[in-house]
Amino acid sequence: MKTAAVNVAKELQVPTSQIHIWIDILSIPQKHAGMKAMAVDSLYAFAQCADIMVIIVPDCWHEDTGVKADALSYSERVWTRVEQLAHCSQHGVASMFIQTAETFRQLPDGWMETVCTVFDGTMTCCRKKHPNGCRCDKQTLVIPLLALYHNIYKQNLSGYPSAAAKFIWDLIQKKGKDRMFPPNIQIARDTGITEVHELFGDTINRIEKIVVGENTDFVWSPTVSFIKPVHSISCEL
Repeated sequence: MKTAAVNVAKELQVPTSQIHIWIDILSIPQKHAGMKAMAVDSLYAFAQCADIMVIIVPDCWHEDTGVKADALSYSERVWTRVEQLAHCSQHGVASMFIQTAETFRQLPDGWMETVCTVFDGTMTCCRKKHPNGCRCDKQTLVIPLLALYHNIYKQNLSGYPSAAAKFIWDLIQKKGKDRMFPPNIQIARDTGITEVHELFGDTINRIEKIVVGENTDFVWSPTVSFIKPVHSISCEL
């Protein structure tokens, strides 16, 4: 991490004391539920405060799975994807770097186009099939990503978006709103059942109506529940 910070300072030709660097390796704690919730809710604040993001991807092996953890596996994780999307929406891809064991460089071309579809990524809770009926961590990301979309949509509707906002808006148009902000998700359980839960529902449309000034109350539908599934599918293990 220290090497990454020093490399950023060299790249920008400014001392580390004069820049705020988001070192993306320990941003969201996993063991304490309260701390994790606070970190998720603070993603936009992290993005707003940081001038630069550095993605740390040392070659190592996952303690639980034994699978090699490298730049590719890093780019596939939901947590890291949402952190990068949040930062990119504020400061643009030019402010993002990647530090491996051997090299330091700006993000490769096409990196953000891959990671911007946050919910296509992997999560530990999904790999373990949500034991004991636990909530899927993907559901905790709805509120911060709604805030992100509100900001991006408002800027682009004004006709004067920042370069960062325009970049993210173009990604949304290319990938599709339903892929970046899925109305529903499937949650596989360790019991062999797959449940369909509402995720964003129609809230993206509601946000757009609010921004354009229509009199639409932005409230969650009383039918929406992060606990009760929309319906279930029996699956053979």
